[in-house]
Amino acid sequence: MVNSSARGGPRALGALALLAAGVLMATQRSAGARPVAQEPGTEVAPEEAPLPPLTRVAGSWAVHARTRVVFPGLPDRPHTLTVDLAFPQRGRWMLAAEDAGDDRRVLAYRCGPRAWTLPVGSSNSEPLEGRRLEEVRLTLALRRALLVGEHEYTWRTDGLVRTAELPCGGLLRATLAEEGRRPRRLEVLDAEGLPWEVLEDVTWSDDGRSPRSWTLLAGRGTTIWTESLEQLDRTRRYRSSFFLPPDRRESRATGDATVVETLRLPPRAELTLAIEDWPTAVEVRDAREEAARSLPEGRLLQPGHGVLLDGRGRPLGLLLEADGAAPAAPWVARPTTLARATRLPSGHPPAVGGVLRRLPPKGPGGRLVAWFRPGEAGELRREAVPD
Repeated sequence: MVNSSARGGPRALGALALLAAGVLMATQRSAGARPVAQEPGTEVAPEEAPLPPLTRVAGSWAVHARTRVVFPGLPDRPHTLTVDLAFPQRGRWMLAAEDAGDDRRVLAYRCGPRAWTLPVGSSNSEPLEGRRLEEVRLTLALRRALLVGEHEYTWRTDGLVRTAELPCGGLLRATLAEEGRRPRRLEVLDAEGLPWEVLEDVTWSDDGRSPRSWTLLAGRGTTIWTESLEQLDRTRRYRSSFFLPPDRRESRATGDATVVETLRLPPRAELTLAIEDWPTAVEVRDAREEAARSLPEGRLLQPGHGVLLDGRGRPLGLLLEADGAAPAAPWVARPTTLARATRLPSGHPPAVGGVLRRLPPKGPGGRLVAWFRPGEAGELRREAVPD
């Protein structure tokens, strides 16, 4: 456990157990819980509320960050904070002590309108409600603003200050450095306009694409810890089950492909090449090189490739994608698309036939696509443009 006397007793820091649920010492910041406006659409019972479809933001399905945490009163006992975010409304937070000893890590999960904490030394998750639920949402929203930037939120600018309203009724506020456009300070306010958490003295990499270090403050200005970034990965892809505590995930046999996700695919440019059989790795490489040459300077292909299939799972075309509008023929614009997707048990094409029956039937205007990315299992999708 963290020594609670290091900064004046449990109300100032407390044990790792007080860091549960990503609330970060809630007793320090809010002695009296205040009601907070609920997120639109959560009038139904949380356990019954459907998950919003997974969405790609700025070309990424998710972001993973690992930081080194140092408490002011414990300079020789650093901690590691790991934050994983998927879009929208999915997050996982884990704070762990780095030194040897018993399992001293605290986990918090958010998946749609629900959130849970996994206390120190326990494998049984606890659902969060009311103010504690809202505090987790605010904490994760601040991390999204730091790691994803302005891409996920709609920002308004007034001089060097930018603000973005949150669906939960709170507000993000970024104060920009005079010499650049990256924020030196980020804060999140609750529905009553009171500060919840602040990231102060944020420094950035030379190219401005990732933060380097910052100080976390409680809403009233008390320093909680300092952080430095050790790893940032925007190429990962997670299933929604990753954002559920292990004891709340549906059990399934290893390699089973029964899990079906709903995805929201953003507008994009698409190129289709006719094929008569499953393409080889060499054919895919050559097609990507030719497609890249057809794009204007500065435009990039998306990783991987798709195979358009008929109703029986036989290949009809090779699909390649690029973000943004279609540059010119043979590229075409593909609008926002909803997809029901499940993983293939292996990357071998014949696996498609055994998985087809797991997907819902194709609707009007829909299509069947197998998608493959380097280093990941294949994915089978039924896609349709929403009404």
